[in-house]
Amino acid sequence: MNTYKRQAKNFISEFNITEINSETLKKAIEQCGYKIIRYRPHFNKDNIYALMEKLDVLEFATGEKAFTYADSKNRFVFLCEDLSEEEICILLSHEAGHVYLKHLNNKNALPGQDITNEYEANEFSHYLLKKSLFRKMYFNFKKNKSKYITAMIISAAILCSALIFSNVFSPKKDSYYYVTQNGEKYHRESCIYIKDKKNIKKYKIDELKEMGFSPCGVCNPDS
Repeated sequence: MNTYKRQAKNFISEFNITEINSETLKKAIEQCGYKIIRYRPHFNKDNIYALMEKLDVLEFATGEKAFTYADSKNRFVFLCEDLSEEEICILLSHEAGHVYLKHLNNKNALPGQDITNEYEANEFSHYLLKKSLFRKMYFNFKKNKSKYITAMIISAAILCSALIFSNVFSPKKDSYYYVTQNGEKYHRESCIYIKDKKNIKKYKIDELKEMGFSPCGVCNPDS
C-alpha cells in the first residue's frame, strides 16, 4: 500500500473518523495538540493580530488561506474565514498532513519551504479526501457499528437455531429407518408396527424417499 494512503488510513482509524468534513478534521487536529484559529488576511481582531505579530507570521498570512505554526510553546493551525465547506476540507486535510506527518519542529516553525514536505502533505490530503466504495462502506459501518453488531448477533442466533433444528428434528441422511415387506411407511426402529416383526428392511432416508415411502404417523421418524 502507498505510504501516504496508509498514513491517511491510520489517521482515520486513530481519530475514529466516520466522515470527512470540516468538523471531524478540526477535532482530529485539535486532538494532535493544535489550536485552530480563524483569521482574515487583512482585517484581524486585535488579539489575533497581536498573536500573529508576536509569532512573526503577519506577512506570511497575507498570502495564505491556511497554514500551520509550531514552536516549543505553541501549536496553531491558522484558517482563513469566509471559506466554503469544500475549501475548509481541502485546506485542513493538507494541514493535517503536516501535523500528522510531523513536518514541523522548533527549527522550522512554518511549513511551505520544504518541497518534499508540501508534496507529502498533498499526497496525504489526496488519500484522506479520496472517495471510494470501500471508504463509504467503512464509514457507514463505523457510524452504525452497534446496529451492525446487533444484526450480526441476531443472524448468527437464527442460523444456529436453524442448524440445531435441522440436526435435531430432521431425519439424518446417515440414519437408517425401517420398512415392512408390504408396507408403504418407514418407521423408527422402536416403532410398534415393526417391533418383533420379521422380513423388515432398513434404508437411509434418501433411499426411502426415492422409493416413495412416507413417514409413519405413529413414531414420526421425521420429527
